[in-house]
Amino acid sequence: MRGYDVEIRYNPGCKQVFADTLSRAAVPTGDSEAHEELQEINMVLSVSEERYEEFHQETKADPELQAVLTMARPYWTFRDEVATADGLLFKGTRLIAPKVMRPEMLRQIHKGHLGIAKCRQRAREVLFWPGISVDVEQMVTNCSVCADFAKKQPTEPLRSTVPPSFPWQKIGTDLFEFHGEHYLLSVAKE
Repeated sequence: MRGYDVEIRYNPGCKQVFADTLSRAAVPTGDSEAHEELQEINMVLSVSEERYEEFHQETKADPELQAVLTMARPYWTFRDEVATADGLLFKGTRLIAPKVMRPEMLRQIHKGHLGIAKCRQRAREVLFWPGISVDVEQMVTNCSVCADFAKKQPTEPLRSTVPPSFPWQKIGTDLFEFHGEHYLLSVAKE
C-alpha cells in the first residue's frame, strides 16, 4: 500500500456518514471526526520500488501505452457510454467529433446565431467532445454578429392600464383542471 499512510479504525454503523440502504438519506451525526476527507485506494501493487520505477520509465517510453493514457484521460468519466460503430466513436447516441472537425462543427451549430442556451441544446442533440459547452459559450460570446444584435432589442416599457369605468367591463377567463374536474375561471377587473 505504498504511498498511503493507512489508519484503520472501527466505526459503528450508527456513526457512519454514508447513506443508509433504504432511504438513501445521510445519517445525522454531530461527530466532527466522521466528516474527515476519505481517500479511495484504487489498487494495491506488490512490487519492489526498483521494479515500480522500471515500469514507470518503460510506460513513459512506450508510444502505444502513452497513446492509451492520453486518449483515456478526457473520456474516462463516461467510459461506459463510449461505443464504436462503423469506425466512428459515440457517447450514447451522440457522435464524438474529432479535434480537427470541432471548429467547423461549432460554426454549423452557431450558424443561426441562436444564443448560448439554444446552441448548447443543438450541440447536445448530436455531437460530443470534452468541453463542448465551454467551446459553444466561447463561440457565441466572441461572435461579432451576436454582439451587434444583442442590445438592439430593448425591453418593452410597462404600460399602465386604464381602470374600467363600471364593474364587469373587463373580464379575463381561463380553463383549467384540478383533481380530475374541469373548471372555467373568470376574473373581473373592478
